[in-house]
Amino acid sequence: SINQIHSNNIIYAKKPKQYGNADGIISNIKYDTILSIVTADCIPIFITDYSSGSFGLIHAGWKGIVKKIHIKAIQNFLKKNASIENITIFLGPFIHSCCYEIKNDIIKNFNKKYIIYKRNKIYLDLLSLIKDDFISMGIKKNNISTSNICTFENKYCCSYRRDAKNSGRMYSLISYQ
Repeated sequence: SINQIHSNNIIYAKKPKQYGNADGIISNIKYDTILSIVTADCIPIFITDYSSGSFGLIHAGWKGIVKKIHIKAIQNFLKKNASIENITIFLGPFIHSCCYEIKNDIIKNFNKKYIIYKRNKIYLDLLSLIKDDFISMGIKKNNISTSNICTFENKYCCSYRRDAKNSGRMYSLISYQ
């Protein structure tokens, strides 16, 4: 596991332990590890490449996405002999654009394409941004899957935006056995 700090730091794990400050963790089947992150509206990104045995988890909040943690993760996979055409991605439950209201202070960080104006409010579409970035890197569209669960709307999910300091955290785990 890692100490998540909304960064673009990624750890490469060769043994089970608590690693330092990072928002991504990658390993390989040969190390017999189980990776974990926690989320409460941020996007858990599960990445695998069966050809190289690499797998990883990324905690992607808006700050990490602005710092391109999701792109950096794919670059790290490629450095470990992953093949772009074999990489598969799953985006777990997160706050979707229907509920991800933002203020003017962060709009400058995003292309207008991902900003939604409705009912005198501003919303952010991180899903489209991430998918567009992955596809532009060469990841096949069919290799990207997404949960349709919005953590804000689904009362069974933890949502910091909905519950503030009373929100719990959802654990995401990945292993390659």
